[in-house]
Amino acid sequence: MALEKIAEAKANRLEELDLSGLQLKYLPPDLWRLYRLKSLKLDGNNFDRLPPELSRLEKLERLSIASNNISAVPQVLGRLANLVELRLENNRLTTLPSRVDKLRNLKSLSLDDNQITAVPPEIGKLKSLERLTLSGNDLNRLPREFSWLVRLRELHLNRNRLETLPMWIGGLKSLAILLVSGNRLQTLPSEIGMLAGLKILTVSANGMNSVPPELGKLSGLTRLRLNANNLTRLPESMGALESLRELDLSMNKLVSLPDEIGELKSLGVLKISANSLKALPQSMNDLTALSVLEVEGNHFKAPPPEIAKLGGQAILTYLLLEHGE
Repeated sequence: MALEKIAEAKANRLEELDLSGLQLKYLPPDLWRLYRLKSLKLDGNNFDRLPPELSRLEKLERLSIASNNISAVPQVLGRLANLVELRLENNRLTTLPSRVDKLRNLKSLSLDDNQITAVPPEIGKLKSLERLTLSGNDLNRLPREFSWLVRLRELHLNRNRLETLPMWIGGLKSLAILLVSGNRLQTLPSEIGMLAGLKILTVSANGMNSVPPELGKLSGLTRLRLNANNLTRLPESMGALESLRELDLSMNKLVSLPDEIGELKSLGVLKISANSLKALPQSMNDLTALSVLEVEGNHFKAPPPEIAKLGGQAILTYLLLEHGE
């Protein structure tokens, strides 16, 4: 099957080739003659290494080798200077080669679900990088050179072993999406408030016991997930999150919500289940955009089914009448 696809690509001068899911252990030598290739997919095979001949495909712009058994990436990969997207998720990588810094046109690098314990400082030289995913690895720190990634818009760090986020995180001015769920964070650095372009922030399932007031400076934030932490209170400044549409605070230890929560005029989804709330602030009556409200598992009685099925506004009205403060 692989040889047939390669022959077809050569005969038709194709620029894209997909050899995914063919249980390949080795790549046929004929592949290296496809000099026109711009996109190559090798996902879901049985490769345990990448042959150095891969560097012959100098026109490659997109290379995907996800879901294999690769434990190391050869230095020659750095010769693929035209790469804009490289996907290596779900392999057995423990690090990256230092020559990754030669991929100066790279915009997206996917390394989720490997065994990476450290990222080489050379990654900071990828000035074109816009998307970096490292979820599901064994990172306990981030190299300071990350702060050089001035065009980075997405940073995925879920399910690692991070205990803190560095102060320089505030220097990633282009960042729009930051995912750090499933780590060991107890709080966020105050510099988080410097990320003026941030739209999505998820910090679920950490050991968070506080939220810095600087979080309220993220006026463009649309989605905030702080669920499954140890929060007992929220800063009043969160009322300044004027663009927020989704807020998940479920599975914490909140005993009250600040009155300022009523200032979240764009809020459509609010999840506060499994906390220790006894009442809700009357200011929540101003949440006119609210369509989904989840409140189960608190110290007040949840609304009856006939009210719950009517949606967020009906639930909120009921609760404020019954349990408002």
